[in-house]
Amino acid sequence: MNLKTFAKAARRSVSRNASKILGGLAITGGITAVYFAVTATPKAMILLDEKKKELGVEKLDAKTIIKTAGPVYIPTAVSMGLSAACTIGAIHVDERRNAALAAACTLSESALKTYQDKVVETIGKEKEQEIREAVTLDKMAKCSEPKNIPVAKGVKSDDISYDQRVKCWESLSGNYIWTSKNALERALNGANKQLLSDFRVTENDLFDYLGMEHNRNGDLLGWDTDTTLEIETFYASKLDEDGMPCLVLDYATPPKWLGY
Repeated sequence: MNLKTFAKAARRSVSRNASKILGGLAITGGITAVYFAVTATPKAMILLDEKKKELGVEKLDAKTIIKTAGPVYIPTAVSMGLSAACTIGAIHVDERRNAALAAACTLSESALKTYQDKVVETIGKEKEQEIREAVTLDKMAKCSEPKNIPVAKGVKSDDISYDQRVKCWESLSGNYIWTSKNALERALNGANKQLLSDFRVTENDLFDYLGMEHNRNGDLLGWDTDTTLEIETFYASKLDEDGMPCLVLDYATPPKWLGY
């Protein structure tokens, strides 16, 4: 690797990790400032005592105190200033990245909507739905079924009748749950009501209604009334390895990056 290539790689690495580097420098600056302050205080006390003796007074005025002891605390002030600057810089970098991410997500959402509309226009709604279900089932096939499937909160774990409890694969989380068709409908109704009342609903809000665990980024993704007034879903079904039916829950209106 020549020097030019190495320099480019180093710049890219620094750019990618700028917020982490600035955050680390901010912490280091804060610790250094504390150290300087602790070591400067005894020196300042000595200088002030000497000044009192020099002037023959027991108490110094504020101006004399600042003039006498102030220079000792210059390293502390510089360290604190650098720490604050690094903190502000790290926040600024993250804000720019979040803004860029939000813009990229908005463009992707727009492109996806245009593509979906064109597909429906070209092949028809029914055929598009068949393709959508096939894609969902393919996604489901790539998710291994756990040995112990959790029961959705609010669904009785001892109810094993088919019309009451059903195994379901939820597409956003990629997880299986034991639930019921009525519980799913109640959850979706609740999420849609929240969407209309709060003008937004996150993935994790939906998972609360479904009785599922939260996703890591579930508070950043969801739906708002700028793009939809209803979370439209569709169901598919597939036999599991034991020949038992498994319900598949997917979304005709996919979640978007909410950005706040």
